[in-house]
Amino acid sequence: EVDTTGWVSADFHIHALRSPDSYVPYDIRVLQAATDALEVPVLTEHVYLSNFQTTIDELGMGEHVTGISGQEVTSFTHGHFNAFPLILDPNKPNLGGVLPYDKGAVELFSAIREQHPGDEVIQVNHPRGSSISGYFSYVGLDSANDTTERPEEWSMNWEAIEVFNGSCGKGEIYQDWVNLTNHGHKKTLSSGSDTHGEAGPPGNVRNWIPIDLATLEANHGSIVPVVRDRQMIVSCGPFVTFDAVDSSGDVVATLGQMASRDSEGGVDLRVTVQGPSWMQIHTLNLYENGKLIATEDLSGAEGAERFNDVLRVTPTADAWYSVEVVGSGTMAPAVLGGSPYAVTNPIEVDADGDGVWTPPAKQ
Repeated sequence: EVDTTGWVSADFHIHALRSPDSYVPYDIRVLQAATDALEVPVLTEHVYLSNFQTTIDELGMGEHVTGISGQEVTSFTHGHFNAFPLILDPNKPNLGGVLPYDKGAVELFSAIREQHPGDEVIQVNHPRGSSISGYFSYVGLDSANDTTERPEEWSMNWEAIEVFNGSCGKGEIYQDWVNLTNHGHKKTLSSGSDTHGEAGPPGNVRNWIPIDLATLEANHGSIVPVVRDRQMIVSCGPFVTFDAVDSSGDVVATLGQMASRDSEGGVDLRVTVQGPSWMQIHTLNLYENGKLIATEDLSGAEGAERFNDVLRVTPTADAWYSVEVVGSGTMAPAVLGGSPYAVTNPIEVDADGDGVWTPPAKQ
């Protein structure tokens, strides 16, 4: 019913049997992912490095899911950080997992980079709350002013922010992402279920990534540039695409990329919204630099495709745009808890035509 051709969905934060606070066997996690059409379940045990691939092969599920080696690098002082793909080494303790206990935050990021000298994604998990698990809280980040209380412990040697942990809904961490983007820090808006128990299946909140499963299976590293370049949407239900197009409807920029104003001083942004017919989706919001500038009522739309149209913007200065889709009602039993919701990473617009995007806070 919903056409997601050319995309896969991923959960970057999953615990199972080898995390001390989880008990779920690997075969259960793989079956949960396959049942929920979650093609990329990234296993991120505390300290221990592993993946689901052996279990996927044993269950004959390779046509549906692929297993990327990952870890939640878990400090007890300055936060938790997911890293993937990493190099699994059976000759090393914890199969090559990064040991965080003797490292400060800056040193820890370097240790993760050294574990996989090729390329990997580092995601800051649940960055607000207890300083033990929340890096932004630990360093005293004031994202509105781009300052910290512990500058010696602050590093931006990471790619993604887990803005949504376990469910969808905007809060302080979403505003952190907006503020950092406005200051020119191009960090990817991301999510993870952070599931520990069997009753909380992976993929309740997921990342949609424009890559095909065969490419990813052949090279797990192919996920890295897509995530780093912010070519993702985060969703609890709706499937959204967001592109800048020319007068012929051809894509000139997509998520994470920069478009220029046309000869009439504007940019056409094409948005599509899909959801299964039973899903209650009622609103599409368009944001400029994190501020709401337009709303579309989707409550009367029927069928899978709820919106497919162009929204025109006419910025007078360099700006960035994102789309939010909001629904209501339960999604059970397909999704346990929460209402339909999705949000995109940004598209930048070079309004002054100098070929460079200047962030709002520096204009």
